[in-house]
Amino acid sequence: MHYLPYDPTRDEPQFTEAQAAAFDVAIEHMQPVIENAGIDNIRVVRDESTCAGGLFILPIAQQWHGRSLPTACIAAVGVAPHMRARGFAGLMMREALREARGQGMALSTLYPASVSLYRKFGYELAGSRFHAIIETASIPQFSRVLNVLPLTTADEADVDSCYQRWSAESHGQVCRNRYLWRQIQHRRGQDALGFCIREEGDVTGYLYYRQQRIGDVHHQRMIITDIAYTTAAAARRLLTFMADHRSLVRDIFLPTGPNEPILSLLPEQSYELSLYVHWMTRILDVPAALSQRGWPATANGELQLAITDDLFDDNTNRFILSLKDGVAIVEPGGDGRIQLDVRALASLYTGYASARHLATIGKLTADAADIAIADTLFTSPYPWMRDQF
Repeated sequence: MHYLPYDPTRDEPQFTEAQAAAFDVAIEHMQPVIENAGIDNIRVVRDESTCAGGLFILPIAQQWHGRSLPTACIAAVGVAPHMRARGFAGLMMREALREARGQGMALSTLYPASVSLYRKFGYELAGSRFHAIIETASIPQFSRVLNVLPLTTADEADVDSCYQRWSAESHGQVCRNRYLWRQIQHRRGQDALGFCIREEGDVTGYLYYRQQRIGDVHHQRMIITDIAYTTAAAARRLLTFMADHRSLVRDIFLPTGPNEPILSLLPEQSYELSLYVHWMTRILDVPAALSQRGWPATANGELQLAITDDLFDDNTNRFILSLKDGVAIVEPGGDGRIQLDVRALASLYTGYASARHLATIGKLTADAADIAIADTLFTSPYPWMRDQF
């Protein structure tokens, strides 16, 4: 078996067919996705004669307390149906992680089809993506003083700037590249509609959506593919824009987190919030991930960690994490009073699980005093992501 860069002249049509079969996508919709990902970001696995499947390694960054870390976004991990259970997926993942680490990525994040599979490669549950279904008739109508403007390609830089301001203090949102923006704007053959709010020339809110028929022609769902807002006026105007669709749109589908701020503007709990999926994170480089992570400015203290990692030997070590006024220094050494593997570290790192939680289920060993310090230092907003890849 071989892990190789994607070569269309060699790997087509087997690669496209494997992807289409794995993700139930029409073959004609796969080629735009491949082009959007970029040939340089695609890897395949082969035997001596055939391409068995492949994946995307998308270099992005992920936000942690206002700082972005280089992150390998792993997507489209697929093997042809007749070539599964032969070790191709394992080879892909091991080599992709080594490659990403060699390129200076501190983290890797993915959406798992199988949690147990990706745990074998050091990933652990680290954040969530929720869905909210909002009754359109329940959305209040606020002021319409601000104009809602159709988005054009000339607005894309301003929209990206709005998104960056919105996501800067979040925990888990990604710094988007072309692939992720294209997923928002165009997916499986359908373009999204885009509109924005401008205040004093700046985009302070926007949304992309498409409409989906539900039942007969008189019932539709507005499927929001992205929304961001940086002022209260923009948030209210976007809600009013949604409410103005109530004659045909029965409800609004919103990818969200557990406590999306805009939902608190609704007068009642007139929406259903449900977990869609937990995403997983892998710590590729323990010292880099800990030292480069954003921390609260009030974070002060020291942790002595003993980490184990089945794949990367130099992550298996003792580390001293020292924080002074939110600035982290990581050095080898210490007595390793807090013992955990790289999987548990990922859940603690993102804020998905507390040290106390991890200790309770046997994934972290430490005394009560060190657990309390760890929980104080790693405290964070709940990690969630609007994007899916």
